[in-house]
Amino acid sequence: MGNLISRSANRTAHEEQPPHTNSATNTNRIRFSASSSSLANFTSKYLFRSRRSYSLSTINPIASSEQPTKTSHQRFGWNFAILNRNASNLISRSRSRLVNFSRSLPHITLPHFLTRSTSTLSPDELATQSRSIWPTPTIVLLFSPQFKLINLEYLNETYKFHGVIASGAFGTVYRVIDRNEKTEFALKVLEKSQIIRDKAVRQLKNEVDIQSVCGHNTFIVKLIAFWQSHREIYLLSEYIGGGELFDTIRKFPYKLVQLYVAEIAVALDFLHNAGVIYRDLKAENILLDDAFHIKLTDFGLSKFLKIGQRTHTLCGTLQYMAPEILLAIRSGDFVEYDHSVDWYSLGVVACRMLTNQLPEVVEAEMKTSTSNPTSISDFTDNSRANNKLRDELNRLPLSPTLPALKSKCNDRQSTQGTVRLPVEYSTLPSDGQDLLERLLEFRPERRIRSIFSLQRIAFFMGFNFDDAKKKKINPLDLMDSTEIY
Repeated sequence: MGNLISRSANRTAHEEQPPHTNSATNTNRIRFSASSSSLANFTSKYLFRSRRSYSLSTINPIASSEQPTKTSHQRFGWNFAILNRNASNLISRSRSRLVNFSRSLPHITLPHFLTRSTSTLSPDELATQSRSIWPTPTIVLLFSPQFKLINLEYLNETYKFHGVIASGAFGTVYRVIDRNEKTEFALKVLEKSQIIRDKAVRQLKNEVDIQSVCGHNTFIVKLIAFWQSHREIYLLSEYIGGGELFDTIRKFPYKLVQLYVAEIAVALDFLHNAGVIYRDLKAENILLDDAFHIKLTDFGLSKFLKIGQRTHTLCGTLQYMAPEILLAIRSGDFVEYDHSVDWYSLGVVACRMLTNQLPEVVEAEMKTSTSNPTSISDFTDNSRANNKLRDELNRLPLSPTLPALKSKCNDRQSTQGTVRLPVEYSTLPSDGQDLLERLLEFRPERRIRSIFSLQRIAFFMGFNFDDAKKKKINPLDLMDSTEIY
């Protein structure tokens, strides 16, 4: 149809062409006549019912006898004016409907220019509104809508920086003070380029969501706010002034181990019931508040996982990994696991508090040591990183500080491997040995995996878990001042 209209317009233009014109002028006239004729045929065929109507269903065809007898130039200008008028009506109606819709949803915040009438705007604001609105950069959209965009001037005006708490490959944690409320916070700054390079955008969003949902628990660090700039991510959380667990306390009395294992178990039980698997319980992520109670932090490897479900992501820290994850990394097999891996990590922490050593998972040709822990990110989609990790496990020498120890726990292990305990294990009371054996069980189906099972073993005989949940037990009463660094 379009071709017929164009050819008809071309013939009309040729018939009306004056006898003495050059070829260039003829070509331009033919093109303009064809475009204006096509637009006139379309717009004269359809007519909008009302200025308020903008749906395609409101367009009515009209009879050809009602078409105005105007020249092609006049019809083009007349139809263009109609289209321009209806486009303006469409924008106005859409804006008013959007504002009315937002009033029914209080949590929706519209831009400032949509909530004010143009009649109330000053000339400067009108000039600003008429400027082009540039599209949002991809590096900002990638972290939206969780992270609100701010500038550095806001941070400097609101918070005063007071030194660095920790720094590493993940980023830098600063101690900041609110200039108005005089409250201390911890500000974690992450580089967007590093997050994108590690393919950890979803992982970061999960961390923010989990800590926002679970931060009200008394044993979990609370996330206050989180923003983004064009280059960095900012996570503002409560400031925990006691430091890391093993950097603050030199020696752990038996009663103090009871309290700290119970507090960590309460936090893990809360996370699991909330549908979260922690997967990174280690010494560096266990902090102490001003009253020396436990606080768990860093949920970068956590994931939403309901009780009874399983996952297969290979992540964690080598010395605190459950055997099923370590063997999967070593063999390259696909292995699924559940929340029981967090209870094994609790057993590693308890072993270090009781013996000042770490246990070791041993397979026929796999050896691990107690050297500096190595954090492992999510390598599900990165086979090259998985191979590098397996090579690292193979190169680790057998630690001379962990000789083999035959125990009830080792005798019950399967033929796939065993958990080797330190020699200090033999000097522990029987209830302490029983705690490590139950938490460091090689087979996850026999491992303690709930706080109800934990509080029924001999190690917690006579211990009140309700007092531990309510922080009625003072840790300072259970240790001597010489046991604190």
